[in-house]
Amino acid sequence: MQKISFHLFLSLFIGMALLSCKNSNDPVVDTTKAVVYLAGAEDYNYGIYMAKYWKDGTPVYLTTGVTSAVAYSIFVTNKNVYVAGYEVDKTTHRQVAKYWKNGVPVSLSDGKLDAYASSIFVVDSTVYVCGYESIGSGVAKYWVKGVSHNLTDGVKPASAEGIFVSNNNIYIIGTESPAGNQQPPTSKGILWVNDQPTYLTNGTNVTQLNSVFVSGTDVYVVGNETNSALNFLESKYWLNTKMVKLNMANNIASANSIFVSNGDVYVAGEESDGNSNFAKYWKNGESVNLTNGLKSASANSIFVVDDDVYVSGSDNNVAKYWKNGVPVKITDGNWSWINSMYVVKE
Repeated sequence: MQKISFHLFLSLFIGMALLSCKNSNDPVVDTTKAVVYLAGAEDYNYGIYMAKYWKDGTPVYLTTGVTSAVAYSIFVTNKNVYVAGYEVDKTTHRQVAKYWKNGVPVSLSDGKLDAYASSIFVVDSTVYVCGYESIGSGVAKYWVKGVSHNLTDGVKPASAEGIFVSNNNIYIIGTESPAGNQQPPTSKGILWVNDQPTYLTNGTNVTQLNSVFVSGTDVYVVGNETNSALNFLESKYWLNTKMVKLNMANNIASANSIFVSNGDVYVAGEESDGNSNFAKYWKNGESVNLTNGLKSASANSIFVVDDDVYVSGSDNNVAKYWKNGVPVKITDGNWSWINSMYVVKE
């Protein structure tokens, strides 16, 4: 048996004594770090796009560039990465709605008609995806465990653009336009709760709904509506169908993503006063500019973790994200863009 020196024995004894005296009320040190996931696409060959995501700036390619593909939405849970979008079928040349789990593709449509998956949400390994398929004039739809459910009948053009699942309820937002080629164009913003529609706008103007978030019993929906009287685009969100306007005066603005944390409402988008265009976010209606307005910029996704605000978008066609207003460039040579972000502690 190997001998232990007196000094080593004494050190071990003191260490054990200190451990035994540790106060159970001592603060627990959080050794995890925030990891930023971003989903989007890269222009691989003059209009042929590759779907991809980035993990803390490192790119992960989901497709090879044989045909075009785009990633629209990302969700991360239990270290599994889910990405939704589309990839063009090599034979039919149609867009196939699909998602990738840890890089492995799952097709949601058969490639006979154009389709795409716009948003993804995962609860206890059950995958929920919403999107569009060109049945008739176009159908808003969603998939649960790969099984499709149509929200509209295809008589009027429609699409689903955002999904959120909470307390066994499925919340989906999208738009529906009148049948035929109506001029000037109009559309209605719709919130479906368990397939039951609620119209957030009346169809007088053009509406585009982009994101939905549920906090407790409150449902937040963000999007844009044209102001036909003044001929500009208004950014706004709805809290339980009550509308809150975001942009200033007659500025043109777009609201693209919404997140709620500790009762605070965060919205990412962009705004232009006719001379300058700012990527920005709003916190409880108060705007925070992310860019200087000298060049075209946009913010399309927002996430909040531990009071840190993460926003993804682009500045002068350079894909990047901002953490608490500080920009982080993530492009790796080719022209790329970001559609969605997710931040987790790992």
